[in-house]
Amino acid sequence: MGADRSCEIPLVHEQVAEAESQHLSAGQVTGRMLEHLAVDAGTVERCLLALQGQVDGGNRIITEMIDTEQHDRILAVTALGEGCGHLASRRDMTDQLSDRPTVAGSLELPLIVADLGDEDTEPVGGAAQAVGTGHGVNVGAEPGPREHRRRTFILPKRTWPATTDPVASLFVANNNQTVRIGVLGCGNVGAAFVQLVEAQRDTVERRTGLRLEVTRVAVRNLSAPRDVELADGVLTRDAHAVVNDPDIDLVVEAIGGIEPARELILESLANAKPVVTANKELLANVGAELYAAADSAGRDLLFEAAVAGGIPIMRALRESLHGEPVSRVLGIINGTTNFILTKMTDAVAGGGEADYATALTEAQRLGFAERDPTADVEGFDAGAKAAIIATVAFGAKVVAGDVYHEGISRITGSEIAIAHRLGYVVKLLGIVERDSNTGDISVRVHPAMVPIHHPLASVRDSFNAVFVEGDFVDSLMFYGRGAGGAPTASAVFGDVVDAAINLRNGTHGSVGALEAASIRPIDETSAEYLLGLDVADKPGVLHSVTGVFASHGVSIRVAEQEGNGPDARLVFITHSAREADVQATVRELRDLDVVRNVGGLLRVIGD
Repeated sequence: MGADRSCEIPLVHEQVAEAESQHLSAGQVTGRMLEHLAVDAGTVERCLLALQGQVDGGNRIITEMIDTEQHDRILAVTALGEGCGHLASRRDMTDQLSDRPTVAGSLELPLIVADLGDEDTEPVGGAAQAVGTGHGVNVGAEPGPREHRRRTFILPKRTWPATTDPVASLFVANNNQTVRIGVLGCGNVGAAFVQLVEAQRDTVERRTGLRLEVTRVAVRNLSAPRDVELADGVLTRDAHAVVNDPDIDLVVEAIGGIEPARELILESLANAKPVVTANKELLANVGAELYAAADSAGRDLLFEAAVAGGIPIMRALRESLHGEPVSRVLGIINGTTNFILTKMTDAVAGGGEADYATALTEAQRLGFAERDPTADVEGFDAGAKAAIIATVAFGAKVVAGDVYHEGISRITGSEIAIAHRLGYVVKLLGIVERDSNTGDISVRVHPAMVPIHHPLASVRDSFNAVFVEGDFVDSLMFYGRGAGGAPTASAVFGDVVDAAINLRNGTHGSVGALEAASIRPIDETSAEYLLGLDVADKPGVLHSVTGVFASHGVSIRVAEQEGNGPDARLVFITHSAREADVQATVRELRDLDVVRNVGGLLRVIGD
């Protein structure tokens, strides 16, 4: 039921005339006219543009707002055939509306679509009915005045609030519908999402004709304190009752973990309810099963919030870049580790020493790191996100177990300092690549040295950024808040609006068919590497060390010595080399008498 709101409809005869003189397309003309409506015209626009493509004979659709002396305001939408130059007149329109019944203080009022062609207009009539059905509106047909050789189609026939001007009532909100949402979980993300629905409900309704209402919320503990106020009867402990409730139209999963989230999502889809989730662990392990279930049900499973919080990277990969031959995606996709590494880098830049434990403690104090930070600092969290990115970017079944991961807990202050001196910063990166020749996919998470001029190098603190490389688009970067209740809830909310619109229109998005993935082991990947060695300061050391590199086919790009005597240290950066060859080099170097210690191995990201 539409909400009562007023509108101003200006005269736009000039725009109509200009559009006709310029021979604009039907879509361009329709868009130009709709710009002058001070109400949400989303449903109207979708119906008209869809009808445009169905009208036979190359007809085009034009619109005219007619404002008469009697202040009867009419939107006339006319499919004009060759040689037909009449627009629907005010009198014809009002005559057709004059006998509309009043029902409980309201009026049944239509949007008029008229064909000014031959009397036999069934192709247009059938198109109007099909379009109306597809957009959730009732469509009827009535003959117009014979002298105009016109048939009029009623595109939506709805009950609107009565006004003093029945014709103007046409422009009270279009086809408004309530979408009732069930939320599973009311923690940080769930509570922030409910708050966002409350704040943005009117805006969404104005733009889409859909009114979002959170009607059920499932939680483990009914009495636990939470950051959002909910009406009596909304909270329940029975999550299954929510997903099986026939009055729930759409489900938001925000409980995390694999079970019972998997079971609840499958139940929701089986009940023809679209699902929005932020659950990266679930999708990284059983995503393929859930995507297939969504396609089978003909409903959305959307998951923008599962990767990089509020950054719209998944939507970009699923939609905007769906046809792009993506070759590589790399990014900072864990805010905790980026905060820690930023603090260590700042300490070195300020002339001090970088200490991992100190930076971690500060991250925990500020709430960026959990009491048990293992999932973040050892790369498991980023690994799950990398698996999801690879699945969507390459259309292949990649799971968390396919991801090679190293964390940052063994990064030393000296490595941060070396990177800083050489013009690099250390970042924990998630990297997915596909070999264009073999189709093999590499998915890995590890610290890497990023050149200071690379866009990723400037991403600080808890921010995330994802860098996409494709054959045609070259390079794209997406940047923003990658974690936290509010950014994640924003991504969830965007998915909910999309899912609600698709539900109304009887359509859904899809990841598409997923092929089996050929995962390239880490030993078969290639990169440049930085390696530091504490060595004896005596003749022949450099020759002995470089000989080991040469024996394994690893070419040295940069070689430097730091310090003298007992503090002597050799620093090498290799050319691109195979991981297995570099690891064999490191093992042999450890056995050299002149090498006291082999420092950490850091991969280097090229320009």
